[in-house]
Parts: sequence; structure tokens; C-alpha cells
Amino acid sequence: MNISADQFYVYLYLDPRKHGKYRYGEYEFDYEPFYVGKGRSNGYRITNHLWEAYNHKDSNSHKCNVIRKIKRDTGQNPITLKYRDNILIEQDSFDLEKDLIKTIGRIDLKTGPLVNKTDGGEGQIGSLRTKRWRRNQSKRMQGKNNPNYNGKGHHKDTGKKISKSKTGKSTALKGKPKSEKHKRNLSISRIKLFKTNPELRKVCSKGQKERMKNKSERQKISNGMKEFHKKHPGFVSGKNNGMFGKRISNEHKEKILLGIKEYWKNKRTINNE
Repeated sequence: MNISADQFYVYLYLDPRKHGKYRYGEYEFDYEPFYVGKGRSNGYRITNHLWEAYNHKDSNSHKCNVIRKIKRDTGQNPITLKYRDNILIEQDSFDLEKDLIKTIGRIDLKTGPLVNKTDGGEGQIGSLRTKRWRRNQSKRMQGKNNPNYNGKGHHKDTGKKISKSKTGKSTALKGKPKSEKHKRNLSISRIKLFKTNPELRKVCSKGQKERMKNKSERQKISNGMKEFHKKHPGFVSGKNNGMFGKRISNEHKEKILLGIKEYWKNKRTINNE
């Protein structure tokens, strides 16, 4: 019988040191399970964990540690069991994997013996990251281990490509009108952020001062303003201003006054907090 590479299976690793009857809902095993996975027929996923455990001694995953301990204690590999083979639809294999993990239970969630770190299925749903794991990851990426160490980064051509790919792309809210409530909340949050964070004010002020010391930066800002006024002639002063010589209606004045009042109202609210 030919097995298509597009068929799938769900497998378990069982601990040969723990013989007995292990029942979890509708599932029953002669040895205690400690890992559940999903693989593709004609693939080697079911044995990949053994290779990882024996060839990567620095791997400190719970799964690899259990495999190595079983080998030390018994001289054998863990028992591998294909619970169901030749699954035609991949989603069915994901669903079975998730159901097995949920029913048997995970050690990190204190619900069972499995060393799986996720709920199974496609992706990393349900993954728990301990403080120790985050600390180790942070340490692993520090200094020379960081790909951007010592000023390294994207190649200049790569940087240009990234910039070009993002140029002209609208953001999620670009062109969408904001409600008055949204505008008010944005205003309050920005005022509050600067009021409650003196370090941020210092950093922003220092950064702006440093930027203005650079002649090329000043020229860039000047060119940017000129370009802006070309595109928006209504902001140009004098006779070229779109509002020059026009009278502002009472309704317009009322809106401006309400805007000023709202601004000071928000500011007083924050000052009183």
C-alpha cells in the first residue's frame, strides 16, 4: 500500500519505566505517556526528538531531559506509539493532537504527565513562558550572540527594500475619521504620559536639541516644511493663505472656543489626579 506524503499521523512517547494501565477518558495506554505530537506520513517527526536529545546535549527542554533520563536508567529509547495513522485531512490530526493533550493533561498546567508546552495544533497556542525561560532567552541573545551586536543590522540594501515595501502603505487608521471621544482620549493620554513621565520629557527634549544641532537635520526639516506648504498652500501665511481676507463664521468661532475649553478641561482633570 502506498502511503501519500500528504497523509498525517498523531504519535505519543511513552515511559518504559512506568508500566501499568493508564486511562485518560477514552484513551488507554500500557505505559505512562509523556509527550504527544503530530507528523506527516513518510516523514521523520516521530524520531526527531530522539535525535535532538542525543545530538544536542545543550538542549535543556523538559522533553529532551526525560528522553535522556530514560536512556540512562534503562538503556532503551522511550516507547513511540503511532496512535492514529494515515489521516487524510491535516486539521483532523491537529484536532486529535489537541484532544489527547487536553485529556491526558500537561505537567506545566498541573493537569497531567505530558511535557508538551502548548495545547497542540498549529502554532504556539497555550504556550506558557516561565520567568526562568524568559531570563534564559534574554541572556542567550545578549552580547556577541545577538545578530545585531556591535552595530550590526540589516544590510543597507535590505534596509532600503524594507523601507520601500512600507512606503505609501496606509496604516490601519489612516483616512478613517476619529470620534470626538477618541480624540479626547488621545489628548488626555498624551498629556498624562508627558506629565507623569519626566524621564520621557528629558529624553524627547534632549533628542530634539541634539537633532537641531545637526545642520543636515535642520536642512531636512526646512525642506520638509517647504514641501508641506507646497502640498498644503492653505497653511502659507499672507495673501497666499487660503483663509486670507475671509471672515470666520460664528459657528466656526464657537467650535474653536469649545476646542480650547475642552483642552483646558482635560489638562485640569489630569492636574487634579
